[in-house]
Amino acid sequence: MAALIAAFLLASCAEAPAEPVRERPPLGLISALPLLWGEADIGELLAGRGRRAPALALIDEHFAVEPIDAVNAETLRRHRLLLIAQPPVASPQELVALDGWVRAGGRALILADPLLAWDSRYGLGDPRRPPPVHGLDRLLTHWGIAIDPAAAAGNVIDVGGRAITTTTPGRLRRIGGGCAVAPFLARCRLGRGEVLIVPDADMLDEDHVDGRIDGNVDAIVALLGSLAREEGRAAQPPDSG
Repeated sequence: MAALIAAFLLASCAEAPAEPVRERPPLGLISALPLLWGEADIGELLAGRGRRAPALALIDEHFAVEPIDAVNAETLRRHRLLLIAQPPVASPQELVALDGWVRAGGRALILADPLLAWDSRYGLGDPRRPPPVHGLDRLLTHWGIAIDPAAAAGNVIDVGGRAITTTTPGRLRRIGGGCAVAPFLARCRLGRGEVLIVPDADMLDEDHVDGRIDGNVDAIVALLGSLAREEGRAAQPPDSG
């Protein structure tokens, strides 16, 4: 059974091209990681010393990234495709909004790390520090997915047939529902929408992958591309013939 699931996920995602497209499709971003401006404070931002994470800069070559600060039905309905990367703990209202958005036809790639190793200038407990644990546990449980912490540090993992370099990835486990689940990639079709779930977010941290960020971004872009194509097919009228 595990081999069949892995083959299904590989066929779904491995062939997705990672080349930049002429017109970048919009991509909503929900994340508590320092991707947009690094960990610069207000003074540093005003002085122009904020630095976009290299991974996000590369993703932005393929998609027009639009950060989302408030998660609710109104903000979500403006988007068809989301990258949700190590979000903070979500309120029940936010979880309901995300679930409803997906079931209404939204598509999302979720990077949910159960043991984030991202370095920070801020101490433990500081709200400006990237959260060590993703904030979607209750929603993933509702979808039938559990993420177990890594038993040992990893190096390269297989995500949909693509090699991703990282440090301490979790492992996905199916606890119900109808998601197709492999250790490092789950595909859930929910209502009219779809989500892909990867149990790691350190893959976006250039410092933790020895600067080898390009291959990781290629894999992320391929997964997002597969979702975008699915969204395009879903938007086509049914064949009347």
